[in-house]
Amino acid sequence: MKRKISLLSLLVMTAVLTGCNESQNEENKTVSVEETIEIIEETTGYPSLSEPLADIPREDIKSVSIERHPSNITGVLNDEQTDELWKIMSGYTVYQKDNSYGEYDGGGNILYITKTDGTEFTVMEFGNFLVIDQNGYQADMNSAELVQAFAEKHFPD
Repeated sequence: MKRKISLLSLLVMTAVLTGCNESQNEENKTVSVEETIEIIEETTGYPSLSEPLADIPREDIKSVSIERHPSNITGVLNDEQTDELWKIMSGYTVYQKDNSYGEYDGGGNILYITKTDGTEFTVMEFGNFLVIDQNGYQADMNSAELVQAFAEKHFPD
């Protein structure tokens, strides 16, 4: 429901901004989708949909370990599992920043990721939240379910 309202707000705001642009510009300049999204983000404070891990290529991932909660099952992914997981994670969709994930109880999967350059970061899938190095985002449930299915398949309770 919240997503439908946000989408409706986005469409209304786009229509309003497009109308304002046309009235201010006699040449009827065409506004690109990217420009429209940028204007909406600036004026509403609502970020667009994004895939925060999509810019990290699989070949930059050296190792991944997983910790499942509440079962406390841990493991290290092999190369084939890392390939499979990274296809999921690179398409993981988030909506807006939201650090209220700490107010909820429940299980999730924590991924400890080491890149080939030695940098490390943590990603936690927790219901409808994705948390990257303690920065929480409201997340797409379909993306979360893919990670949950991966974890259950390779590291069953």
